[in-house]
Amino acid sequence: MRTLLERIETQVSAKCRAKTCRKEGCRLKLDGLPRRRRLIDMDHADAPGPEHEVRCDYLYFDDKDDNVRGRVVSLELKSGSPRAGEVAAQLQAGADLAERLVGSDIPVGFTPVVAHGGRMHRHRINSFARRENQVMFRQTVYRVELLKCGASLIEALQRKR
Repeated sequence: MRTLLERIETQVSAKCRAKTCRKEGCRLKLDGLPRRRRLIDMDHADAPGPEHEVRCDYLYFDDKDDNVRGRVVSLELKSGSPRAGEVAAQLQAGADLAERLVGSDIPVGFTPVVAHGGRMHRHRINSFARRENQVMFRQTVYRVELLKCGASLIEALQRKR
């Protein structure tokens, strides 16, 4: 059986791989994550999926270090305060594409993440908890993890559910 990264490498052009996670005046650090990883820039011309549809900014994949269970992250970066409905649609598009790329035979964990640079009032944070603003992957619903721009992606991946 192929690992998650082997599967991704056969389906995604090396041209759209990214080394840094940075868009729209917002960035996430990648420190603390496994060295064996792929960050796919979904704005790149060679990125997989329909070109003129809603997309997330990045898809992140890793095999963790044990090569047993992979990790998939749909990422959106916003310099201001994100609107839950808009961001959820972008993250869902990423989740749908990742599900097609990964297939159903490789066990993976999934996390939708939005990084933002704006002030988030309580009502806006709470809007991400509403069912209609959550993201589905492999028939499981996931709550969007919020990070501040400049944080490390590992923070969202280590949170207890």
